[in-house]
This record gives sequence, structure tokens and C-alpha cells, in this order.
Amino acid sequence: MSEHVGPPSAGSGKWTRFQSGLTRRQVLGGAAALGLSSALTTLRVPTARAARTASASIPLPTPAQVKADIQRMVDFGPRLTGSDAHNAYIAWLEQEFTAAGLELIPCDVYETDRWLAQDYGLNVLEGSGAGPVDVAAYYPRSQQTQASGVTGPLVYGGTAPAPSISGDDPAALEDAIAAYPGQVESWAHGLSGTLGSSAQGAILLIDVPVPPPTTTAIFLPPNSTYLNWPGHSEADWVGADYKRPWTVPGVAMASTSPFEELGAVALVFIVDASYDAFKGCYGPFESGFQDLPALYVDRDTGATLRAQAASRPRTRVTLTATLEKVPSAAVTAVLPGESDEVIIFNTHTDGTGFVEENGGVAFVHLARYFASLPASKRLKRTLVFAAWPGHFSADLPQCQGWIDAHPSIMKQAAAALTVEHLGCSEWDDKLDGGYQPTGLPEAWAIWTTQGQMEETTKAAVIAHNLPRTALMRPPAQFGVGGAFQSYGIPQIGAIAGPYYLLTISENSDMDKLDPSLAATQIAFLADLATRLDPIPAETLREGDPTLGYGGTAGGPNTATEEVCTPPISTPDCPVATGKLSGQTLGLVRLGMTRAQARAAYRHSSNRGMSYEDFFCLIPSGVRVGYASPALLKTLEAAQRKRFEGRVVWASTSNDYYDLHGIRPGDALAAARRRLTLTGPFHIGLNQWYLTPNGSSTGVLKVRDRVVEEIGIADKSLTKGRRAQVTFLKSFG
Repeated sequence: MSEHVGPPSAGSGKWTRFQSGLTRRQVLGGAAALGLSSALTTLRVPTARAARTASASIPLPTPAQVKADIQRMVDFGPRLTGSDAHNAYIAWLEQEFTAAGLELIPCDVYETDRWLAQDYGLNVLEGSGAGPVDVAAYYPRSQQTQASGVTGPLVYGGTAPAPSISGDDPAALEDAIAAYPGQVESWAHGLSGTLGSSAQGAILLIDVPVPPPTTTAIFLPPNSTYLNWPGHSEADWVGADYKRPWTVPGVAMASTSPFEELGAVALVFIVDASYDAFKGCYGPFESGFQDLPALYVDRDTGATLRAQAASRPRTRVTLTATLEKVPSAAVTAVLPGESDEVIIFNTHTDGTGFVEENGGVAFVHLARYFASLPASKRLKRTLVFAAWPGHFSADLPQCQGWIDAHPSIMKQAAAALTVEHLGCSEWDDKLDGGYQPTGLPEAWAIWTTQGQMEETTKAAVIAHNLPRTALMRPPAQFGVGGAFQSYGIPQIGAIAGPYYLLTISENSDMDKLDPSLAATQIAFLADLATRLDPIPAETLREGDPTLGYGGTAGGPNTATEEVCTPPISTPDCPVATGKLSGQTLGLVRLGMTRAQARAAYRHSSNRGMSYEDFFCLIPSGVRVGYASPALLKTLEAAQRKRFEGRVVWASTSNDYYDLHGIRPGDALAAARRRLTLTGPFHIGLNQWYLTPNGSSTGVLKVRDRVVEEIGIADKSLTKGRRAQVTFLKSFG
């Protein structure tokens, strides 16, 4: 039996994000009632952060910094809508926006039916091939089973119709995806004449000829207005494979109801993909709840099952899941400018791996950069960062919901920049070579309102030399930004669609991240916003007859407005409190016994080891080290007695804390400017630095020139290089 543990609990815990009443951000309650234009006059950069950023601007991120923050995002686990990991990531975004100097306007809170898979499996129970079967993935929100599963004969139902898709027309692809579920349902209704009563009580095995055979010719004119790929010609776009599971209609949105009407008790879909390529694919990610449990197997496993189905062996399908109605919040952060006009940065917060959805990480870096600029270099327009949930659910309004909840912002919007899926390298699934990288960047499509918006975007693309980038022509548009085009707001929608887009995997596909590409794409977005800032809104609206084709009516606002508050502590994983100062980090103090440290963090889960504890906090915890035998044997007897069983070290990757203004995620160069550093000490994959910190020694763990952890160490144990090396090796 395969097991999928939804969002992992380590480091995230369970907590409630929403409460009524005012908080330390009380000013926002009044701001909400007055609307954005009045609210902007009351928003102020927090004093502590202002002091931190007054000395120097924060540059746009390096590839190492981007990678570190994307790693931080995926460390929360798969951020499926309304899950603990999703909530922890939203809390991190809130924390980072406020730390950067932005203010949060009241959150839009929705209710969603959260479905999380637990265990799933497929077992053939009789015949020569009896045993467990490799299952590539489960069908999200299909009908869950009891732990004992459902059992029936394995019956082959045939091959579903292939989707009618042109390889070079995005509008036709969009139409085909919309039409395909109906074609599958119509075909399924016709199976009654083919299968007769044999489908009654059966595990039905169905070939689905997907992913469909699409090519990158989809990005050619007239669908696009400009192609940027230095060193390549238009011919290089023509025949490249663009067969992608996220385009899987039929594995996407086709109802299982017709199969239930046949009497089937479960479905097994055979997809045209290798096991390695399709493993963990969370699709269809927006489908509704289904009447039957359903699983996916790869083409090779499917061939074996097809042969076994000839004898109709008894087979068991298991798919257990939890279903709970939970809240999920949209976060809106504002950086006031001189003008009430706004530029909106738009993305969603839920997702699976490093791709879905790293737009919020880009927004954090953009917020840090723009908020740290001196007044003379700030953008004149107000910047609004919208990060909402629901892309991985079936019951939330997504981008249109955010638009409907913020009519005052929409009235003042000059432009909207939707950002999805940064830093993607290309992988393809080949019959003759398997699932492997191509060595190319994944194509990045940027849908742009025509006219001045397209011209300005093109100039920024060229300036940053973005590889394999196509400027696409609305209104047929993939991604979550098309609602702005429909509403009448000049917009871009930037998106990549790699093969692994929807995959839940052990490493969140971090091996496929191209951090240099992601950093370049973030720099492009900053440049584009800067170029758009002085262009009059009326000019941006000229030149595209499809702009506003959907009208501004939208739909009713289904969100509940609540003051964004920090998450509330529970016994599993409380919010970080306290500070790093002298001999104290959070609730722990150097010299405490282990019992005292554990008592201080009694409300935190603990991943303890022999001489370390890791206490869970939101969004990341505190590591506490006790004197180990390796350290104690280097000390004199009196010192051994003094330090045995006591805290000699504490560190954290939680950027709630700072060491003289340096937080986890800051560049090493910034730490060098602010602190007096001793080091580096190379231990394993990390570099360690020490710095004076009054009654203790400050500690920094660095990788790829980015500060990953800050902390404190006993001062008497870190005097002199030999002692420092000995001390660090006992923990590093």
C-alpha cells in the first residue's frame, strides 16, 4: 500500500488563524471601513523595521537568497488549500510583508471543504500476478474508502476518447479542455452496451489517452506577439514536446458519475506517462467531489493490469482521506505611494511543490526591495500584493473572489501583474529515454494587454534577456490573471507549465529549480513595475479591444472580512515569542538544564535527539544544544560539572528574531557590514561565523552566502580558534 501523508506535521503544527476583535494592528480596522484611499493615509512603516532599513536599501535577491526562501516555503510541506502547511506559509507571508514595512489590510476569509488523502493503494488479490500494484497517484477529492478499501473484479472498460486538441492553438486547447469532460461522460454512458452486467461491483480499468500531444508551437504567432530566446530562432519553438499532465482533461474534471451508474465501485485510470513522470501528480487540482474512488497508474503498469483483467481477478482499491470544513484567508499587503493609483501584484498561495506556488516568495523579495528604497526613489503609485487561496480547491472563487472583495482597490488600479511558477527548468517524458531534463529552461508565457502594456513588457523582457519567453495575446489566457483582463485592468499574466507542475514529491522537486532564472524573473518584475509607474493609466488602457470584455460586474463577495492576526498558539506549535538578546533566545536561556528548557517550551512539539532539542514554533522553530560528551571531554573537570546537561547553544531559522539587525534570509554581505565576524568555519555543507554578543557569542550558520540560522553560544566555550572549532564541530 502506498502512503501519502498530506502536509507533514513537523515544524508546522495545528493552529487557528482567525479571531475577531482588534490587535496591535488596530489601525487597520478603521482603514477597512474607510476604503483604500483613506486607509493609505493611516498606514505607517513600523518603527523597528524603519530603523533597520534606513541605513541602506535592500537589493533584489541573489539566486542563493531566492533558493533559500523557496526552500523555506516547501519545508512547510505541500500547501494544499486550508491545510496546516498552507496556513503556516500564509503566516510566513504575513510576517515577511510586515517585516518589510508593508501593512496588511483585513484578510478575506473563506470557508472550504478541505480534503486530504491519507493512505491509498491497489492490490490484485488472486491469480499469478497477485500482490500490491505501483500506483502513480490518486484522484483528488474522489470518493474516499474505509481503511479496508473496496473490492471487486478487475474489469477492463476500454479506451476513453482522445481530446480534440490542436498542437499550436491555445484557444483551441482551452476549448478542448472545457469540452472533454462531456465527451468522456458521453463515452462512459455508452459502455453499458459493451460491458453489460460485468461492470456491476467491478474495479473498472480505463485507458485515458492523456496527457495530450501538444508542442511548443502553441507559443508561435499569431498567438504570441514577441518571442525572446537569445541564440534561437522561431524554428526552435515549432516541434518541441509540450505534453504536460496539467493539461490532462478527463483526468481533469470528468465526472465519475456515469461509471457509478454502470455499477462500478472504483476506477483505475491508465495514463500515457511513465511512473517516474506521473508519480505524485495532484490532478485534477480544481475538480469537485466525485462519487467513486479513483487512482492513476502509469502506461507500463497499465499494460500489466490490462492483461490481468482478462481473467477478472478480485482486486482491492484503498483511498482514505479526511474531509473538514476549514477557513482559508487571502492576504493583501500594501506599500503606500504618493498616488492613490495602485499597481497590483497577484498570485495564489496554495500549491504542491516548489513551482506551485512560488509567486508569494517573489512578492516577499519585491516588497523588501521596494519598501527599502529611499523616498526619492520610491514608486509614486501604491503597491498592493494580493495572495489568495483556492487554486487547489473546487469551491473558492480564486482571483475573481479577490477582485470582488476589493472594489475600491480595483477602481484605483492602473495595472495588475500576475506571477506564477518562477525558476522552472524543463523536463520531458520520452518513450525512448524516460523522464529526464532537457537542459533548457521551461517556456515562460506572459499574456499581456496589447498596446502600451505589451510594449513596456517587451522592453523589460529584452532588458533582462529572459530566455524562452513568449509574449502572448489575450483574451484566451492560461493562469490566474485573466480576470483582470476581463475586468478592464491592463495586465500581464506570467506563467510556466512544467511537467512536474502538480507533483507532490519528497524533495518538492527542488532539484528542478533554476534559482538564477528565478532571480532574473524577479528582477524583470521589479523593472516592469518601475517602467509602468510613470505611464498614465489611460495610456495603458489604450490599444486592446478585448480589455474589459467581461465587464466589471463580477460576482458577490463571498469572503468574511477579518483583521489579519498572527496565528494563535496551541499545544503543538506556538507562535515565536521573546527575542534574541544576551544569553536568551526566545524562551530559552544559556545555562538552563534540559528539564528547564523543555518546561519553557512545554507547548511546543519536540524533535529531540541525544544532545539537541528542536522546539516547534510558527513559522520555524528553535534548536537547543546541550554539552555533548565530545565537547565535555575537552574541558577540565570543574567545567565538565558546570556544563553537563545544560544549554550551551541555541539557534533558529525563524526570521521573527534578529541578531543586531541580521535575520535568517539576509545576505552574508549584509552581516559583514553590520557585524564583526570571525570565520568562516567550514563544517559539512555549511559555513559558520561567530560575532560578539555581549554576555554570549553570536552564531551565524551560512550556506550559499545566505544566513540560514542565527543564534547564541556560551561565551566561555568559544574563546580562541581551537575552542571555537571544537565547539562548532560538536553541533555543526
